[in-house]
Amino acid sequence: MHLSALALLALAAAVPVRAQAGTDVIHSITAVLQEQQYEHALQLIQGELRHSPNDVRLWTLQGIARSRLSNDSEAIISFDHALKLKRDYLPALEGAAQIEYLAGSNRAIPLLERLLLVRPDDQTAHAMRAAMAYKHRDCQSATEHFSHAGAVISSQASALDEYAACLAMLKRRDEAISVLQKLVALKPADPRARMKLAAMEFMGQRAKDVIQTLRPLVENETPDPDALDLVSAAYEVTGDTPQALETLRRAIVSAPRNVDYYLDFADLSFAHSFFQNGIDMMNTGLSLLPNSAPLYVARGVLLIQMAKYDQAEADFETAQRVDPNQALGSAAKGLAEIQQNNLDQALQTVKVQLRQKPNDAFLYYLLAEILARHGALSGTSEVQQAIKAALHAVQLNPDLSIAHNVLARLYLNSGNVSLAIEQSRLALRADPSDQTALYHLILALRRSEKGDQIPPLLKRLAAVREHAANEEARYRRYGLFEPRQSVLVSSDER
Repeated sequence: MHLSALALLALAAAVPVRAQAGTDVIHSITAVLQEQQYEHALQLIQGELRHSPNDVRLWTLQGIARSRLSNDSEAIISFDHALKLKRDYLPALEGAAQIEYLAGSNRAIPLLERLLLVRPDDQTAHAMRAAMAYKHRDCQSATEHFSHAGAVISSQASALDEYAACLAMLKRRDEAISVLQKLVALKPADPRARMKLAAMEFMGQRAKDVIQTLRPLVENETPDPDALDLVSAAYEVTGDTPQALETLRRAIVSAPRNVDYYLDFADLSFAHSFFQNGIDMMNTGLSLLPNSAPLYVARGVLLIQMAKYDQAEADFETAQRVDPNQALGSAAKGLAEIQQNNLDQALQTVKVQLRQKPNDAFLYYLLAEILARHGALSGTSEVQQAIKAALHAVQLNPDLSIAHNVLARLYLNSGNVSLAIEQSRLALRADPSDQTALYHLILALRRSEKGDQIPPLLKRLAAVREHAANEEARYRRYGLFEPRQSVLVSSDER
């Protein structure tokens, strides 16, 4: 939004506060600036300022000349001085706002606000103010200003992207779809733009539109696997399950190491009782990803539907063995990463923290987890210490489900089935959607020969997994609209 020639000429016609320089002088300096003789213009301006130190026009022209010479820090000083002489002098507001905006400075916000008070229909100022609001994740303000930006953003992909993202966050999906359609029309070959439109159409329950939008991405020699996954979900919504399964199979073929696609296939297979088909696909996935705990769990759930309890139990146990972190909270994972799985160092760290916080339930849970892993390597003494630490954790915080899960696992491994059942139920009381607790409970009940209690738990586990999968898919699609910073380029700069 650099000042245009018309804006420069307007300086000559403006009547400033305490003006002393003649109109002919201002016209002369403006002409020199238009000829891009910026150093010469500065010499003329500085000479005139000695005679007219309070002429707002001269200070503004000085700011413009300095900015054209890429001396933005000095240009801001000039514009600020002009605005002290006349607070709402439009050319100075424009120049200062432009520099601060391009620098990503928050000082642009009050300048743009003042500019819009003077000129409320300035589309470029609205677009810039919207971008600043978006940067601060203030989507309410951003959408308001984007809506007044009109033609300025119609050819700006980044602005349309941000506008749609904010509309999506405000759950104004129909409006977001309209904006994203403009983005796709502007960049028809951009796969990310199409994916964003399709994701919003899917969330807006326009499944048929999803299929049409993504057609260019799935009907080519190298189809986009994420597009195939979303189209599969759209086919399922329209009731075309065979096409949904076939499309998802293509996604797996395109990206055979993506666990999410296998899990989506398992969910479809479970929902329509295609249990063997699902098991076969999980087998394929596990042949490539033998350490994927989610695939073992998914296959275990399908095996139970076919009454293959021993195989299902083995899958659940394998899932726990290959990924002992799956029940850990984010802080525990962070500690594991910091310590790079150095159990001895992690143990020392937790013990030091416990001396400082002797009543911290989570630290006792961490101690139990570390000791349990030690015990898996070196023997039962660490296991008993782990049980004691976990019991202390749940005594301090009875709702700490991850500590109950550690106890359930330890009791299962040591053959104490009744206590494993008890701890699993306590974990579920704290968190009814805890998948780890559910399959611990299923395993324990299976070993206690209380098989009559398992069927409703299987339905519950399937429902929890389906909900979790749907939420994950929703957030994956919603994640396409995560705010990011961008800089709007005005039509004068393109």
